Amino acid sequence: MYLNRVHRTFPKLKKLLTRQQSQAALVEQNEYTDTPEYPPILDMSLQGKKLRERQELHRKIQAINTVEEKQIALNMPRYYGWKCILFNEDKVPYNAMPLVQYYTRSHFIPIDKLPEYYNETGEAADAVVQEIKDLIEEAILIENGGVDRKFVTSTSKKEQPQLEDALAKCIVKQINRIITNNLSDKVEHVLSSQIDYDPRHEAFWFIGGVDTPINVLRWRQQYGKLRDRWYEPIDRPVQYKGTPILTVRNRLPLKPILPFEEAENPEFKVPKFTAEPYAVSGLVTLMNLVCCLIMAVVTS
Repeated sequence: MYLNRVHRTFPKLKKLLTRQQSQAALVEQNEYTDTPEYPPILDMSLQGKKLRERQELHRKIQAINTVEEKQIALNMPRYYGWKCILFNEDKVPYNAMPLVQYYTRSHFIPIDKLPEYYNETGEAADAVVQEIKDLIEEAILIENGGVDRKFVTSTSKKEQPQLEDALAKCIVKQINRIITNNLSDKVEHVLSSQIDYDPRHEAFWFIGGVDTPINVLRWRQQYGKLRDRWYEPIDRPVQYKGTPILTVRNRLPLKPILPFEEAENPEFKVPKFTAEPYAVSGLVTLMNLVCCLIMAVVTS
């Protein structure tokens, strides 16, 4: 009687006091398999943990759809970007050939003439030169003295080299215009070519096997567990920036100077240069070490 009064006063209390009968569902599951299934054995060392973190980051970047988002995701952990070894086409440190060859894995072959397959079009090229010779001479004379141009210079560089470069750009553009107009009615694919003025060419990659810098060595020596990794070589990010006067794009690329199979030719030796880049012309290379954003694309 007392319980009924309480239920009338507090209707929700009846639901709490009333116990519903239930029975656990039995799922048909066979715990035996044809082949044993073991959980993965993870490497719990510092290198193993860092490797799994990088692999997880790579999977996230690969799942992104657009190139711009990939770039942002790759640079975001670094905030301002990566501290790179910057290669510029207009700044070549003294005695930098071994470093450039090793960082680009390039074999240098000195030659005095163009490859043999250019001889196939030699006669046609000579005929075109005779047709446009006078036009090119006239264009050079006009650009040198016939046009009064006022070029805008920067205070960060000397004025005379900037004026010479600006004049050279004007002459190159005029020569390219004359050649393109002459070849358009002779060669079909020239008419569909696209010309880019002052383009930006960039490349980014990591170079491995570089000697450990002194600051990294001192950081590693603080931890006794890293004793076996004190002198382990590191990977350095490399960035190339180039700005040619113009580029011509076409669906028919030029023939390679060497066959692509020759890239694996063991006779092509590349000098090994594992020293720090500071060793090349000291201060010049140090000034080229800047923080720049990666323009690399992580493709899936």
